[in-house]
Amino acid sequence: MAIAGGLPEQPLRFRLRALPPLAAPGDAGNVRLMRPGAAIDLLTHRALVVKLKVEGPEPAKGELPPVLNLQLESSSRMYRDYYVDLDFRGEREIVLPESDDGRMLAEFRPAAANYKFKHAGYCFDYGRILALNVRWMRCDEKRQVRCTLLAVEALAEKPAVLKNPVISGDGWRFRIPAGLRPDDYAEFDGRGEIGIFDADGKRLAGVKPVNPVPSVGAAESQLSVTADEPATVRMSVWLMGKPLLVPRAPGKESPPAEDRSADGRK
Repeated sequence: MAIAGGLPEQPLRFRLRALPPLAAPGDAGNVRLMRPGAAIDLLTHRALVVKLKVEGPEPAKGELPPVLNLQLESSSRMYRDYYVDLDFRGEREIVLPESDDGRMLAEFRPAAANYKFKHAGYCFDYGRILALNVRWMRCDEKRQVRCTLLAVEALAEKPAVLKNPVISGDGWRFRIPAGLRPDDYAEFDGRGEIGIFDADGKRLAGVKPVNPVPSVGAAESQLSVTADEPATVRMSVWLMGKPLLVPRAPGKESPPAEDRSADGRK
């Protein structure tokens, strides 16, 4: 993970979430999705793997590639979107570890006539999946591309605990002395304890850092995460810039505060 420089030097602030280990494509515990049937339970199969074949002209230099959307639909008519950038040609198998509501909001917000965007970002019941919807989200009519879906599987999640994750930078290490279950996350604002939270944001514990809090922001740096055993995580780092000074408009000086006694008289 790259951290840009040029900002005031400041303590490391982060959120680190543990993602569940996934079964390999083709595993007997996976769920094949391209089969019609009743509602299925994907509470422990939230990651998808798609095998597809892409044919046609490649995007011109500087052009954005076509995007395919694999969308899970629940019995309550809520949605989760998984996006595949078709920036390759030929046959490929792609793992999509989680849905991407951030990209849905920024790039592919649904038309209000179809459904409200909050239906693709609010609470979602993976326990009753009714449909897998497939649609184009971006395509070039002049450069038509043919995409063939060969298979879509929901990958089984394996129970595991992310133990003692360590964030490393340029010459420093910052260890989180805790275990994170899948979807738990650790959050640190640069001071005090490291908070440990569950998937719903409930605080589970607070642990004291065992290493000095590193500084970031002044120079570009690369961050990495390791743990007692190989694992997959998602980490966000937030940096603060210089204070924004808003000049006061001419003639808009604030009147002096009035000195009032306790009974309200001047």
